[in-house]
Amino acid sequence: MTEPSSTILSAFFTLKGDNYLQFVTDFNRQSWPLQISSLILCMWLLWLLHQNNRSKTITRIFAICWIWVGCYFHYHFYTSLTPMAVFDAIAFAVQGCLFFLLSGKIQFHSPYHDRNSKIGYAGLAACMLLPTLAASFSGQSWWQISLVGMMPTPTALATLALLLLTTSKYRFLLAVIPFGWCIIAGVTHLNIGMHDWFVAPLVALIACGLMMSEHRKVTSQS
Repeated sequence: MTEPSSTILSAFFTLKGDNYLQFVTDFNRQSWPLQISSLILCMWLLWLLHQNNRSKTITRIFAICWIWVGCYFHYHFYTSLTPMAVFDAIAFAVQGCLFFLLSGKIQFHSPYHDRNSKIGYAGLAACMLLPTLAASFSGQSWWQISLVGMMPTPTALATLALLLLTTSKYRFLLAVIPFGWCIIAGVTHLNIGMHDWFVAPLVALIACGLMMSEHRKVTSQS
């Protein structure tokens, strides 16, 4: 008799590199032209971070992105590859709800406020714009691009980058699910033989390390 844990693990690790990339291609083709909206939204967010008193708007936009990715990507599409995606959808919906609940309690700094803010803004811009620019120069298919607000890993990485622009006590709570997803994404990509498997976990570790370093610095000064 098959152990329940073995069944769960085998359901999770059912992907291969080729069919995953084909899945991404099919997802992007079926989602067109939502990618245009995603790019416009990304540029708007980068602009908002230069404006005063826009923290609530930024937080709510990220809330919508997390809920959208959970419902649209994980539940509507990703469950066709693995039933475990239902749990991913729930986690992403929870993250979106947390952003909504905390939208009036978080203030984001100017991108030029300090070192972490500069790194966070640069990381946010990279998550939002680099995939499109990289595809333009590398010859990668446009249908294989992962965009913030459309797919989970760039959304999680963008969130961790955004949290570098705040010293709110809630930033660690908001970092748990994005960090966890980056680790899961890395393990999944390693399992299916993708060469970039280490990128998301590494970036997530660096972002969380910078947050912890800033927290210790603030604590020691208080």
